[in-house]
Amino acid sequence: MRILKDGKMSEYLKKIDVLRAKQRELHEKELALIENRKKEIAALIEKMGLLTISDAVLVAALSPVLHAIETDDIATVTALESQGDAILNGNNRRKSEKNSSSAQSIGETHAETHNAAT
Repeated sequence: MRILKDGKMSEYLKKIDVLRAKQRELHEKELALIENRKKEIAALIEKMGLLTISDAVLVAALSPVLHAIETDDIATVTALESQGDAILNGNNRRKSEKNSSSAQSIGETHAETHNAAT
């Protein structure tokens, strides 16, 4: 193994320090983006009137999406994205409101059933 001169070694150490600083900065930016996304998702759920539905209903609704992503089912993901874009852009506002009230009813029914069982 070739021994590096002190000047070369300190140069490499400086470069490593710069890279580590960039990694820390990127990690902090990533955490900030994740926190912002969480807030956006919470706001969307609230806007749709779904804050009061049960976790079980949310999990059941999101499971097909997760499955499509995990299995690389591009057609399903693309179709879901198109449907979501239409709702977000107001093209399906009445249908979205109907689905929201149906989902809320399902959540209430689930909660009533759960409370009656306990």
